[in-house]
Amino acid sequence: MITLNLGTFFNPVKGYSFYPFNSGSEINYSKGQVFHWKDFNPDYSTDGGHLRGMSKIRPLLKTIAGSNEAYNSLVKAFQNQGAWGLLTILGEDGKGTSFTRQQASVLKDQFKEDIKRGQLTLTGRDAKWTQAGLTVADLEVLQALSYFSGGIYDAYNVPAMLASGSQDRTYENYKVAERALWSNAIKPMIDGYLEGLTNWLAPLYKEEGTYLRADYSGIEALQTNIGEMITWMVASKSFTKNEIREAAGWERIDMPGMDEIFDSIGSVSVAAMGLPPIDTEEALKALHIKDYRR
Repeated sequence: MITLNLGTFFNPVKGYSFYPFNSGSEINYSKGQVFHWKDFNPDYSTDGGHLRGMSKIRPLLKTIAGSNEAYNSLVKAFQNQGAWGLLTILGEDGKGTSFTRQQASVLKDQFKEDIKRGQLTLTGRDAKWTQAGLTVADLEVLQALSYFSGGIYDAYNVPAMLASGSQDRTYENYKVAERALWSNAIKPMIDGYLEGLTNWLAPLYKEEGTYLRADYSGIEALQTNIGEMITWMVASKSFTKNEIREAAGWERIDMPGMDEIFDSIGSVSVAAMGLPPIDTEEALKALHIKDYRR
């Protein structure tokens, strides 16, 4: 519904025209009235084509078209493949018995027709069916479904694990995939849009430092694991006890030593040792701890 009015080489967009549905008139906008935001498009083959964003699935059009034909062929092969296994006619003793070639031919034809119609094959004799495993058509259909859908998920940076029917779901890797969805797909789109909108609107405000920013504090998948962070802060030996309390969501304590850096969060501060905090081994030697690994 929006048409780009092309300008010169150095000023490619002169303006915009809006064509509402069920209306014979157009509405024209100047360049400054429209926020122009688009995805990257390296296609310069058409006049002004690069001024519009390229769909993320456009590079996959041939793959998608080919996948449709391949999928239809695979489904047809899957539907017409018949059964794959061994049918044994049992005798009175419960063991396999022989029958004529004509009897076998009639039974095969009846079996194929019943499978196509989704019906059961009825016989007056005892029989045993042994499944021989998945056919080539079975395996190709399953693999093709995963491959073709995976290409589209990759185009939008969406982890395929989050798709319905994924076989790789566990609690931990699902959490990682959910975080990757926000970090690689959703946040870049939102942040890019807000950055462009800020650059377009900020000059209209007199106050400097005006910007638009998304608030992700309510997104659980993006929140830092507090337990992991506390473990890292303790292991790094670079934070005070009050800093660790604040990271855990507790208030500071105004007591001696709470704002000093301790080695291994022990009772002797690095400052009391008179040694630089980065030389841990030398500090332990100065305390006459011979086998500090114990």
